[in-house]
Amino acid sequence: GLGEHVDYWNGLGWADPFSSALFSKRQQDYATSISHSRGTYTPQLVVDGKEEVIGSDEGEVHQAISRAAAVQKATMHIAADLPSSGDAFQVKVSVAIPPEVTIPGASSVMIAVTEDNLASDVRRGENSGRHLRHTAVVRKLVTLGQLKTGLRQWSGNTSIAAAPQWKRADLKVIGFLQEQGRGDIVGAGWTNVTQPGDQAISRATSEKDPVLGR
Repeated sequence: GLGEHVDYWNGLGWADPFSSALFSKRQQDYATSISHSRGTYTPQLVVDGKEEVIGSDEGEVHQAISRAAAVQKATMHIAADLPSSGDAFQVKVSVAIPPEVTIPGASSVMIAVTEDNLASDVRRGENSGRHLRHTAVVRKLVTLGQLKTGLRQWSGNTSIAAAPQWKRADLKVIGFLQEQGRGDIVGAGWTNVTQPGDQAISRATSEKDPVLGR
């Protein structure tokens, strides 16, 4: 899952420290590309980039995930390591699209850096006075490259600066392949960020893995 904190509630007198106008824009884009969309709201869960559900409706969420899990996906392998002599980690990505997966046009190769075990003390608004805990908060979202129409494989790498406040042990790098235009997500993979002496933990998407975001 990707926790994309929107910023349009910040005018209530308390600003979400993890919010970004980029995530508000992504939510607005989904509202125009998803069929029968109910618009933008919170909490909103977008599954595989093509179906939105109310995040607090457990039954509806499980049904959406089950539908997405039945769809064959592209495979993405991710590796990320943080050298001992720098504040930027190196990310490598490879994509393979099996013959049974059809992608009608070009797709963007996206990279998200997420952090677990975060919290915020809400000062104003509907949740005023609450201590909220957060998982998979998106700290950085970048477009790594493009898979052109008709291509079935892609590989690339990039360097991502690590902010001082990010807790290295709680970071993951999630890659996903998103259709340009419609916004459907057709594959994903993830890894933790390894440092010298660490053992990498990673997983590529299989045909049973929906990709979640909000």
